[in-house]
Amino acid sequence: MITAINKNDAKRIFSYKIESLDYILKNKKFFKCPNCNLDLIFVNCTKKIKHFRHRISSDCEWERETEEHINMKKFFIDHLKLNPSEVEVNLKFAIPDIYLKDKRIAIEVQHSKISEEKFLFRTRRYTEEGIYVLWIFHPKLLKENVPKFIRKAHELYYGRIYTIFKDILIPIHLESKERWINESGFYNSDAEYESYGGYYQNYKIKKEFNLGEKIIDINNFQLSRNTWKSNNYMIAKFWDKKFW
Repeated sequence: MITAINKNDAKRIFSYKIESLDYILKNKKFFKCPNCNLDLIFVNCTKKIKHFRHRISSDCEWERETEEHINMKKFFIDHLKLNPSEVEVNLKFAIPDIYLKDKRIAIEVQHSKISEEKFLFRTRRYTEEGIYVLWIFHPKLLKENVPKFIRKAHELYYGRIYTIFKDILIPIHLESKERWINESGFYNSDAEYESYGGYYQNYKIKKEFNLGEKIIDINNFQLSRNTWKSNNYMIAKFWDKKFW
């Protein structure tokens, strides 16, 4: 994790910020997890992102976090100029990666595959709490056989998903991918010739990716309710124009 709380002065800080390093090293014995309150150890990496980890084995949700996930959070921290109180926030019912309290926007950066059911459940829980949710997906999830939960997000976000690639935030539209069905035929029991094929058919899962323009104004959110399947989901997206 990249945030921790000092048990003495309740100060919450980022682990990777250069300006915080002296403070961390002087107080490294006094940091606790913002989620479970157990003691943390500061890992002063040189080749990876400096971070905190639990001193003892823990069931805390933040214990298992990859470098890729942290980098996605860093993108928003740096571009939105966030403070530690807006990152890894425990809302009791969920722990969004980013929470903009004044806008009531939760940003979930997703770097691993989840089920469609889990994706919709988490989105619905934010809606029930009156919070708009913005999902950002890691590029490694964008394969030709697009996972079902990303196809659902594509529907929910009015024909687009968002990803971060080489420090660039871009919208992506999933387009149908076609395959050619060769013509074939046979004689039926009445000695009549029947044929099929000789046309293009859309794949059900495979998609092609149409990339939109880079989103420059990261702080310009559009808040809306998508009534996909009458669930009235509260979503946050960017003011990117339709590009397909």
